Amino acid sequence: EVAAPQPAVDPSEQTWLVMVYADADDEVLEEDMLFDINEMELTGSSERVQVVVQVDRYTGGYAGDGDWTGARRYFIDQDADLSTLNSPLLAELGEVNMGDPLTLIDFVDWSVNSYPADRYVLILSDHGGGWTGGWTDPDPSYDYLSLNEMNDAFSMIVTILEGKKLDLIGFDACLMSQLDVYSTAAPYADFSVASEEVEPAAGWAYAAFLGRLVDNPAMNASDLASIIVETYLEQDQRYLDDAARANLFQGNTDFSAQDVIDWAMSTSTLTAIDLAYIPKVNQAMNDFAYYMTTIDQTIVAAARNYAPSFQSVFGKDTPPSFVDLVNFSLILENEATAGD
Repeated sequence: EVAAPQPAVDPSEQTWLVMVYADADDEVLEEDMLFDINEMELTGSSERVQVVVQVDRYTGGYAGDGDWTGARRYFIDQDADLSTLNSPLLAELGEVNMGDPLTLIDFVDWSVNSYPADRYVLILSDHGGGWTGGWTDPDPSYDYLSLNEMNDAFSMIVTILEGKKLDLIGFDACLMSQLDVYSTAAPYADFSVASEEVEPAAGWAYAAFLGRLVDNPAMNASDLASIIVETYLEQDQRYLDDAARANLFQGNTDFSAQDVIDWAMSTSTLTAIDLAYIPKVNQAMNDFAYYMTTIDQTIVAAARNYAPSFQSVFGKDTPPSFVDLVNFSLILENEATAGD
């Protein structure tokens, strides 16, 4: 069953609620995701744009920002400190399973009832695996969100919204820009943003796109989706801020912001999707797949050689990774040498 679109609202008065579900219970991404929340604080909330976060941390990983464990909920206030969360702590949840769809539903239910708005944005941040799902949580017991579980959660969220769609579902994660994922989201949201390739650990440029939304809350969801893509990586404070960039490279200050942005952009993707078109895309894909069964299969096999390849969660394709700092340094040095 397809949910109804969000009702018409006077743009000059419309309000937004941005809900960020940050599964930082991960040794690799914990520090990066804490930085993302600090980056949100550079903009903070406003009277017409309110931002709330549920974040679950990893035990024994990143020791900064208080080194607390378990999950918390924050209302994001404006703050210029990129190393410490200073927003109001709204709830101390203890250890929760972020891979359980009921945890996601509970967060959205609490958010919508605590901060009702005209427009609703849900951003899920963590590792992603496309059709395999993502949002793994090793504590209290290993779990993750499958696409079927996301479907169940999104369906319940629409019920919380009294039958209306979310304006935007964003996946700040790797490999989620797949037809399987968009087909899961399409009945429950108007727009989506996701990456087909692996994402650099810096994630989305939260201060940049939230700043644009706070400055112009009259924009629509299509505009917001486009701005998330437009600001991605190029306006990320993890790269632009000198101290944050040096920290990313373990104290190395040799790389300029533009060096890092150029490298990250060379292997990265991000896409804004109008989910209203997904049913037609699925029909076209079905027609295409059927037609492919009727022609010479040697031609089909040969065509695969010309198809672009993206990172595989099964380890078959291993393009250079931005998070491999050693390789990054060597590549830059080799390029500099070649130019001499």
